[in-house]
Parts: sequence; C-alpha cells; structure tokens
Amino acid sequence: IKEGINVQCYGNGWEAGRLDLDKTNLFFNQCKIVLGVGTIGHCSDFYALKLRDFDATMSGAIYLTHNNKDLHDLFNVNSEIFLADDTSNFVLKTKDILSCDTEKLDNIRTGVRYKSLKQHTYSKRFKDLKNIFLKSMD
Repeated sequence: IKEGINVQCYGNGWEAGRLDLDKTNLFFNQCKIVLGVGTIGHCSDFYALKLRDFDATMSGAIYLTHNNKDLHDLFNVNSEIFLADDTSNFVLKTKDILSCDTEKLDNIRTGVRYKSLKQHTYSKRFKDLKNIFLKSMD
C-alpha cells in the first residue's frame, strides 16, 4: 500500500478476515495478481507448498509467492508463476507484472490453469502414488 499498490489481504489476523472457501475461485479471478505466503507460522526462512499454490494457478490467476525451491520443480518460474525473495522483491515484481499488457497476462493465466488442471490435481497425485506403490511391490 505504501508503494501505491492496491492490496486487499484476507485471512486470520487481517482486517478483512478470512475469505469464505466457496468464494475463493471467484475472488482469484477478480484479482490482477494473487499474492501467496510460502512461509509457515513465524518462520521467515522455512517454505512449504501450500494449497494456494495450486488453487491460484487452477483458477487461472497470475500468482506471486515466496521463492520456494519446490515450486521450481512444478512450474516454470517467470512464465507460469512468479516468485519473490523478500518484501522489496514482491513490490518490484508486482509492479513489473502490473505493467505487462493484458494479452501477455491472459496467456500466462490460460497456460498455468491448463497445466495445473492436467498435472496438479488430487486424482493425478493419487494415481502417481499408486503407480509408485505398485512398482515398489515388483
């Protein structure tokens, strides 16, 4: 907000409170960028995958979150999702994304949504686990 970016935060402890789960997809689709928090609790140096990493991308949002090394294995950084190292980097990347033309952002949204729906669903993960288990039985 201090940098002139219109931001609305939701969740425990934020003024707007928690966003109802059934409103999440609609909300993500109304946002120019969905910002994620990759840290856990009060740890500033420990990152973990979050449901939001997949909810945001499956909804077709432009997604910017902490630079979690695990996300590098799942998405193409800077062409499907965007990662930041610290607060100033979040601000810089947000401004860069907002300066992109609409067609470029729409192509990113479409591409990451398609990839997420194809590769990052529960059913795909369960099939992969089943196959790993079956191979271990051989």
